[in-house]
Amino acid sequence: MPLSQEFTDGLVAVYARYFSDDDLKALAQFYETPAGQHFNERAAEVAADSMRFGQQIASQNMNRILRKSAATIPNSRDKPNFA
Repeated sequence: MPLSQEFTDGLVAVYARYFSDDDLKALAQFYETPAGQHFNERAAEVAADSMRFGQQIASQNMNRILRKSAATIPNSRDKPNFA
């Protein structure tokens, strides 16, 4: 399925923010290798598993995170009471 020009232009702008031309050429070469193809096939699963793991860690530590966040809000009259 062909990509729209708007989508392509948007992705080019994103990649240009983070990578040099040489970086992108090296990445393109990598994705042509068997390892690069394997990585590309699994990248979505790795990203999803990583996000689930991050959410799990955050939820296990949410009470501490919220306490620290509430303590850093200056002059807040509505600070939550975490008993």
